Amino acid sequence: MKNDFQTIGLRLHGEGMRPNTLAVSDLSNLSKGLEEAIIAQIRYEGLISNGEDQYISLTQINEGSAQLIYEPKSNAIKVGFIKIVDATKEDKIRRRGLAPQVIDFIETSKSFAKKRQCIVYLEANENLVSEITPSTQIEDAKAYQIKDYSTVYAEVVRVGGPVNPHVLLKFDQEPKPLSVEVTKEQGIALGKLLYKTVRLRGESVIDTIDPNNWKLVSFTIEEVLPFDGDNPSLVFDKLRLAAGKAWDAEQNIEDYLNND
Repeated sequence: MKNDFQTIGLRLHGEGMRPNTLAVSDLSNLSKGLEEAIIAQIRYEGLISNGEDQYISLTQINEGSAQLIYEPKSNAIKVGFIKIVDATKEDKIRRRGLAPQVIDFIETSKSFAKKRQCIVYLEANENLVSEITPSTQIEDAKAYQIKDYSTVYAEVVRVGGPVNPHVLLKFDQEPKPLSVEVTKEQGIALGKLLYKTVRLRGESVIDTIDPNNWKLVSFTIEEVLPFDGDNPSLVFDKLRLAAGKAWDAEQNIEDYLNND
């Protein structure tokens, strides 16, 4: 698909589409979802920086089946729209290579189509280029998840929940803390270590959908291990800096340090 189009659009068409029952919030959610998906995708691909102002503007609403027409404000917006069109042409939409907001938009459109018994068409220059239906298939996110049983280090940020206790942990290499369900006994033990680094044994679930940025999805604590001192990974990083490239090949620091 070439980017020589001047407008993009959504057309909502089907037996269940009646203008007098279509809420403004439905149109707003679809419009907002499309814009967020396009912008997230072009940021994901590095086509724009976070500070750049990018958007689509609603220029026309046609009668009959609901048709929303937008003007893309840059060539980057067109590229993002083409990526969404190409993804929705597949028999099953693959998650890899798509920003999470693109999947959110497709799932929102699918739910809308199912609820309204209609089809959500994507358009360029008012020509149909792809569609999202109630039966549109999306690849299971778990297809990109792997499990790993290991020892990890994390900072205890918060402990709470008398009925269903949870611990908020800040893991190395993860930008955001992760909420982890724990037993009452684990919660009490970790509550005594608030704001400290702890050593934990358990099962990690890791999302590998972005080959360059694996993310920790969940962690199940099986054992809180004795630990008194600095995180070996952080110490090793300092040693690596001091020693140049001598230890760059060592990836599993825990195994390396415990190797007799």
